[in-house]
Amino acid sequence: MKIRTLGVLVGLALFATTTAAWGASLTFNFGCSEVTSSYSGTCPGNLKTNTATFTSSGLGITAKGYSSTGTSHPNNLYVFSTGGLGLAGGNNEIQSGDYIYLNLSNLVSDGILSGTLELEDVTSSTEADVCTTSAVGTPGSTCVEFTNPPGNGGTVSGDDVTMPITWTATDDILSITVPTTCMSGEVVLDSLTVNTDADAPEPSSLLLFGTMLIALALVYRRFPKPKSIG
Repeated sequence: MKIRTLGVLVGLALFATTTAAWGASLTFNFGCSEVTSSYSGTCPGNLKTNTATFTSSGLGITAKGYSSTGTSHPNNLYVFSTGGLGLAGGNNEIQSGDYIYLNLSNLVSDGILSGTLELEDVTSSTEADVCTTSAVGTPGSTCVEFTNPPGNGGTVSGDDVTMPITWTATDDILSITVPTTCMSGEVVLDSLTVNTDADAPEPSSLLLFGTMLIALALVYRRFPKPKSIG
């Protein structure tokens, strides 16, 4: 009975480990350590380019910055020393009429279609719109509003607002802007957190789960229940 119980406990431990692996998450902090593309400026600071790729655990997000709709007015990206992404000029934040586009096609290829986005400096007088679109330069029409206090599903810590975000395989780009109606508003793109096992467990997790089942089967086969004496 002791060995049988031990087998059950080992199985439960393996199951817990496997479940944790299935629920792994990854956070992009948009910091200097994640920049994997070339730039001529400094990091932290003004990258002196409007395009940068941020890579973590093999997954990449490409950001592009503009000072208006369309693509005719590129604006250099600015990375803060503590992480977070803005646009060069003024307070180096995303100001009214500015746009940062995040290309999430690499995440889509890995089966990731949702996450939580955090913006900094969202005050009671500031609003930011995050929309899904199929092309850089087109803001999109399916949007989530970042306000303080936040809407349904959002959380707030001071001036940091986090909201759930979803996208699709065709609309795999996020546009982040402060509406022109909010002339004094400025925000910073703080982070994007995603579940790296959104659709299927990793092969290593499947192997671990299979090992658990085999171990339990061997324990019960080797130590059958004693027959009752009638």
